[in-house]
Amino acid sequence: MHFERHSPYLCEAFHIMASSPLPQPNTFSWGSFLYSKLHRRLLASHIKPFAVLPWCFADPRNCRDDISFPDPFSPDPKYWEGRRFDGKGEVGKSGRELLEERIGQIWTIHLHNQWNKKFPDGGWMDQLFERYHTKLDMIGRAREKAARGVEARDVKAEADEGQAEDST
Repeated sequence: MHFERHSPYLCEAFHIMASSPLPQPNTFSWGSFLYSKLHRRLLASHIKPFAVLPWCFADPRNCRDDISFPDPFSPDPKYWEGRRFDGKGEVGKSGRELLEERIGQIWTIHLHNQWNKKFPDGGWMDQLFERYHTKLDMIGRAREKAARGVEARDVKAEADEGQAEDST
């Protein structure tokens, strides 16, 4: 969630976290308890509460099988969406490419109280982070060039070129 400075949602959420017992390790329900308490308190204070999104939007590995994501803490699956994940020997998009398209349609992945787990090296989550780091680096370089007075069209051309390389 994104909160504005001095948001009644954020202030109340911090109050609830500070005054409530610590969450139990290895449980998945403490976030829902926080948002449930926050929602009730906002209503009681006559403050318009936030809309509640279906949990599937925040943890897509727990959705129905036909729309769920692979577990980011396990090695990449052999198949996803009925396609070989590595795409070897198949025509068309690989399971990894289909997953990357699906990832582009979501805005968060909430991994529920699993901060001690590691993502497999080279796995789909690791590669997702690498792509974001690459895009951030390109944006930073483009801004530096713009600050040095490089023509805006040259900066845009380089950014477009970088995106074309990402999609190959």
